[in-house]
Amino acid sequence: MKIKLSAAVLIIFSLAACTSIVKVDQKTDSNVLKQDTETARNLLLGQWCGERFDDDGNHLRWLVNRFEDGFYEIKFI
Repeated sequence: MKIKLSAAVLIIFSLAACTSIVKVDQKTDSNVLKQDTETARNLLLGQWCGERFDDDGNHLRWLVNRFEDGFYEIKFI
């Protein structure tokens, strides 16, 4: 029993010693994140519509206009 426990501890420490520390360039990562966010935001530009039924069965509809400067307008119809 003690041999199995000792072997398990030895394996755990051996595996822990095999890990490496990788330096991350935060400036590059933040630039990538900023570009990804900007790309995603640009995909949402334009006119969108939505609809659903509420719990009472009423049909709800709306139009959303999203502009490049961040302004958006919602019309409930």
